Amino acid sequence: MIKKICVIISILLFISIGCLLVFRSFAGVADKDETVDFFYNEVEPLLPVTIEEVRLMPFPLTVTARGSILPGEERVLYVPFSGQVLEVLVVPGEQVKKGDLLFKLDTREIEGDLIAAKDELLLAQKSLAGKLAMDPGIQNNSTPEIVELKSKLSETERKYKNGQISYETFLENHTTISIQIINRGGFRKDLQEIESGIRSALAKVIRCETLLENGEIKSPINGAVSFNGIHPGTVLREGDHLCTILHFTSSRASLTVLEKDIQKIRTGQSAAIAIGVNQEIIIPAAVESTIPEKDMAAGGYTVNLRFNPGTTPVFKGMFAQGIITVDTLDERIIIPSNAVLREGERYYVFVITDGLAWWRWVEIGLKNGDYLEVTPAPFNGGPGTERTTGIDPGEFIAVEGHTLLTHKAKVSINE
Repeated sequence: MIKKICVIISILLFISIGCLLVFRSFAGVADKDETVDFFYNEVEPLLPVTIEEVRLMPFPLTVTARGSILPGEERVLYVPFSGQVLEVLVVPGEQVKKGDLLFKLDTREIEGDLIAAKDELLLAQKSLAGKLAMDPGIQNNSTPEIVELKSKLSETERKYKNGQISYETFLENHTTISIQIINRGGFRKDLQEIESGIRSALAKVIRCETLLENGEIKSPINGAVSFNGIHPGTVLREGDHLCTILHFTSSRASLTVLEKDIQKIRTGQSAAIAIGVNQEIIIPAAVESTIPEKDMAAGGYTVNLRFNPGTTPVFKGMFAQGIITVDTLDERIIIPSNAVLREGERYYVFVITDGLAWWRWVEIGLKNGDYLEVTPAPFNGGPGTERTTGIDPGEFIAVEGHTLLTHKAKVSINE
């Protein structure tokens, strides 16, 4: 019974195949390349490739080096006096302008010191005025020198009352002239003590007033503010790091260049900065300076590039690759480095023409980052002769998908 079933199935399968072949023969397909033969797979698949034109152009010689981004200008602000933070008016990373208020510090102790210093200065001034009033040699002296000094003293007082000079300038000038007057009269024995007291008290006043002004911390430049762990109520000591202002409008990249390349680099040479995950963002730059001392830790020499990031966000410490143009040669045949494949000691590319990939041997010249030079190899073959060496400007070569190609493989071009 089982044998009969197997025989029947075999006969049916044979009849089905026969019907399929008969149907195919009667279909009369004109072009079998457009048909799918389920048994012989007669259609050759198209291999997708990306192409790029071979160019004849000046060939820039470059030096490539790695480094990091630095701000064009950086200002570190320190705590001017010990005390408490009253207000924090910015957040980390906020863009600020020159003169913007960043922090307010508690100045109540400084204000008390200022009042005490002014009282001390007032007592010293009264002592000096008393010496002037009690010296008959000065009061009755009408010599031209004393008259001139008295006139200067009156002029200083007038300017201060009219707001033409500051309080500090008034005290400085008034003290200097008064001491010159006393030197022409008596009481010289007490003069040094009086002068010392005035100058000491004046210095305290100036210092307290300066500290009061510094109690409001303002940004010295335009840029982004950076700080950490500071909030209202934080107690800080004089000299502690408060914040840093980073200005990136004109930024720098600090690169480490190998010893074999450093002599090729000069200030002012054109360059470019590549940043991003795959260094896909390219920003024009120029060589700003070279440091003529080897950084033993980095294993090379430091070269600084200056660039303007524009609207591209950059940050301190960001990885960067610098490409410095050290020379430019006359017109050469240029192709992307990734277009070249290797077999043994020889190099080849695939030239794409009429939907086919043609294998061509090439001679490689100078290399330049992502591009390289192909030395000319003129084709002297006659009509119908297949070219196997060299490429010409204007031809198109495969730069992606070419590792799967064979000679005369059919391809489709990626848009």
